[in-house]
Amino acid sequence: MAWSPTGKYLMTRNDNMPTTAWVWNVETMDLMAVLVHKNPVQGADWDLRSETLAICCGSTRLYLWSPSGASVVHIPLPALQASGIRWQKSGEGFILTDVDAFCIGYLTN
Repeated sequence: MAWSPTGKYLMTRNDNMPTTAWVWNVETMDLMAVLVHKNPVQGADWDLRSETLAICCGSTRLYLWSPSGASVVHIPLPALQASGIRWQKSGEGFILTDVDAFCIGYLTN
């Protein structure tokens, strides 16, 4: 589970359905999104300055969700199979990790 910085959204993952992330609006008790991936969800973290959720599934892709929609970001490092993510406290960047390596990334508008 991971809470959004405002506490409005909650992302959950069930071990019985490891490829699926569920995003809930806890203020209205509504299911906002069901994000089904090809590989199991291995890491997820919320951007601390917005309602953007980043999800890693042990691949060269980073999956992003926000209330305005979802997108996929290709990681241009074929050897990096991102399995973990942590946003910088300022929200300006993030670190992606796998078993042997890491990289730092920034999203631009």
